[in-house]
Amino acid sequence: MSRSELPKLLAHQRPLSGQGGGPVRPEKGRVHVEARRPRWLLDHSPSFSVLFYEMRTPASYEAGVKFRIAPKGGMVPCSARTCRRWAEAAVAYATAVDEASTELVAAHRHARALPGWRLVATRRALRAWEQARRRYEQVMRQASEEYKPVRLEIGQAIEAEMRKKVRHEEREARARRHRAELARRAVWGWTTAVDGSAAEGPAARLFRHDVPSGGDSPAPDPARQNPPAPSLPPVDLHELRRALKELSPARLEWDHAAVVATERELEGVSFGGWWRELFGEDHLTFTTPPPPPPRRHGYTGGGTATGGVGGFVGGGFGGGY
Repeated sequence: MSRSELPKLLAHQRPLSGQGGGPVRPEKGRVHVEARRPRWLLDHSPSFSVLFYEMRTPASYEAGVKFRIAPKGGMVPCSARTCRRWAEAAVAYATAVDEASTELVAAHRHARALPGWRLVATRRALRAWEQARRRYEQVMRQASEEYKPVRLEIGQAIEAEMRKKVRHEEREARARRHRAELARRAVWGWTTAVDGSAAEGPAARLFRHDVPSGGDSPAPDPARQNPPAPSLPPVDLHELRRALKELSPARLEWDHAAVVATERELEGVSFGGWWRELFGEDHLTFTTPPPPPPRRHGYTGGGTATGGVGGFVGGGFGGGY
């Protein structure tokens, strides 16, 4: 072999980027894993996998986010003992790769740096290069084989989380379709009344035709209704919103029993959250709420059954009462 036959090596990069900063430990029973492939330095592809998973202690908000997962990695369930075993295997693999790569690069540089007239030294350097190349392949193969059980174990954990994520997204999609169907039901109605407590104009009382009025909302006074409730046909939620926009009442009063019944059908989503999902605004004021703070925890669902009152001011909803 001559110096002209030496392959061009890619620059060696250390396999681990952040795991060496301290011991890795799970947070809330979860740990962050990320697939990495050490750079293969020779001019032919390896016949074995060089993939391994770098471990990282997640921040508490990361561990609380449901299904923070992708095919390359993310958050996976992990006990402290398993986490330690995975992390130690990754460090052992990356250390072996780093040492073999460093030796290979050094032998390559030495062989290329010698002047052509130093024939004996050049032959020795080329033999050293061949030995380093063989050791590199041997070490990489052996390290990959020793790491293989952990690689498969973590890969299976990622696949399991991905399947859970898909099932979760399917359930969420079904729930969104269900909520959209509920919004299309023509069950809503409203009445208007002159309310002495609201000098700006009439109040609108909102109810469901299929739910008896009750709870915290006062029963409509027939003498103050305009027009009476029976003369208005039921409408769906979109039509109700359009009618209220045109009516521009001074106050909104959602019938408590109607809200409670609707939240039971929403299965864990509050009435206000449902309205925001559909229209991007508050159901009491019809104003766009400020953007939420950065999400730092997983959505837990839920919501209490509450009615409420809000008010129009100057043709648009103002603050609630």
